[in-house]
Amino acid sequence: MSGPEHGGGVIELGQADAWVPVETPRPRRGLSGPGRLVLAVLVLAVAVAVPVRSEPALGALLHIGTGGSAVTLGGGRIYVIRAGQGLEVYSAHGARLWTRTLSEAQQLDYGTAGATVIGGRGGPGWTPDTVTVLDPGTGAERWTRSGVAAAGRAGRLVVLLDTSQWRSDPPLPPVHLIAVDESTGAPVWDVRVPDGSMPEYAHAGDISWDLTSLTVLDPDGTLREYDLGTGAVARTSHLQRPGGPIGSVTLGPGGRQVAVAGTEVGAGEQVYDRATGRLLWQVDDGEYRLDPCAPQLWCRPDGGKLLAYDAATGREAWRVDGFDTVLAAEGGALALGSLGRMDAITGATVLVVDARTGAVRARLDGWHPVPVQGGGVVVWHRPEGELTATVGLLNPASGAVAVSGTGDGWGGQPSCAADDRIVACGVAGDLTAWPRPAAARP
Repeated sequence: MSGPEHGGGVIELGQADAWVPVETPRPRRGLSGPGRLVLAVLVLAVAVAVPVRSEPALGALLHIGTGGSAVTLGGGRIYVIRAGQGLEVYSAHGARLWTRTLSEAQQLDYGTAGATVIGGRGGPGWTPDTVTVLDPGTGAERWTRSGVAAAGRAGRLVVLLDTSQWRSDPPLPPVHLIAVDESTGAPVWDVRVPDGSMPEYAHAGDISWDLTSLTVLDPDGTLREYDLGTGAVARTSHLQRPGGPIGSVTLGPGGRQVAVAGTEVGAGEQVYDRATGRLLWQVDDGEYRLDPCAPQLWCRPDGGKLLAYDAATGREAWRVDGFDTVLAAEGGALALGSLGRMDAITGATVLVVDARTGAVRARLDGWHPVPVQGGGVVVWHRPEGELTATVGLLNPASGAVAVSGTGDGWGGQPSCAADDRIVACGVAGDLTAWPRPAAARP
C-alpha cells in the first residue's frame, strides 16, 4: 500500500466530509490533566505479521491552521486553546458554540456533557487556586470556588482538593477532599484524611479525570474505601502491616490486592490480600512503584526493563526490554511504548505483547504513541524529513491502526484527544479534528 511504512499492524482507513471554521489567533500554551505514566523499558522479540487493508482516507471536520495547537474533548464538544488564552468550543460537527478568554493562571481541566471545569493555579505570594464551572452549552459561568483544585469527577460531582492551607514549603497539611454538585457548586460530601494516613484517589486512566475509587490507609493498617456518590465509608479492611510511615498505597488488579510502600530507603513494597489482610509477597525498592497492568498482573519499570509479576505469587512472569510506558491493556494484551525516552522524539515503536506470557503479538515501527484523555491511544507516523503525519487509533489487543487522516506542519510531539466520535491533534500551531474511524468505534 502507499503511505507510511509500518510493521505488524492492520492499517484501516475510512471516509468523511471536510469542514473549516473561521480563523482566529495563535495559542500560547497547552492543556494538562492529572495522571502519571507507568514507566517501563528495550525490545526482546520479533514482530508478528498482520495483514494490511486500505480504503479511502478520512477528511477533517475541523482544521485550524494558525494557532490551534492545544485540544481536548468532552461531552461531544471540541475545546481549543488559542492565542491570548482564548478558549474556543466547537460542536462534534465543527460548528463554533462559544468562546471565553482565560487569565494567565487559568486552564481547562475537563469538559463533560454537564459542565466545563476551569482551573486557576496559585502563584507568587501564594495566590489561592480557584475552580470555575461553566455551562458547556453556552459558556456562561455557573459558580467559582477559591482555595481548591480539581482532583477528578464522580458522575455529576466535581471532586475538589482543598489547597487553601497549602504553602510553597513542606510539609503539606493533611488531605481534605470536597465533592460538589457540578451545576450549583453545593457541597455533597467531604473527606478529611487523618495526618499520617495516605489517600489514593484512582482514575480510570493515566490522564483521565474520571475517579474510580477513593481509599485511605492508616498507619495501623486500617484501609477504608469511600462511596464516590455519598462520601460514606463503603468498605473497611485491615492489612497486617507493622505500622510506620506510608509512602504510597495502590489498589491492585480487580481491587483484590493492595500494594504499600514505606518512606524509608530499602523498605521495599509489600502486596497484601485485601480480604484477609495477609502479606502475600514483597519486592525490593525499584525505580518506580508497582502498578496494576492486567487482571492478574502487576508491572514495574526497573533498571531499563519492564518487569511483570504474577499477582498471586509475586514471581516474575516475564520481562521486556526497550520500552518505558504501558500505553493500554485490552483483550489479554498490553500495548507498550517509549514515551519517556528522548529518542522517542525522533523515532518510535509500539509493541503489543500477551499479558500472560509477554510474547509479542504485533510490532509497529515508526509509529509514535500518544495516550489521550478521552481513552485509548492515538498513534502517528511522519516520514523522515517531512512535516505531514498520518494519524490513527491503536487497537491495543491486535496492534491494528484505524487511520483518521493526516495532519500538516508536525515538527514535534502533538497534543491529542479522542472520544467515541472524534480524534483530534494539535502541534506547532496546527490543529485538526477528524471523525473517529468506524473500525475504532466502541
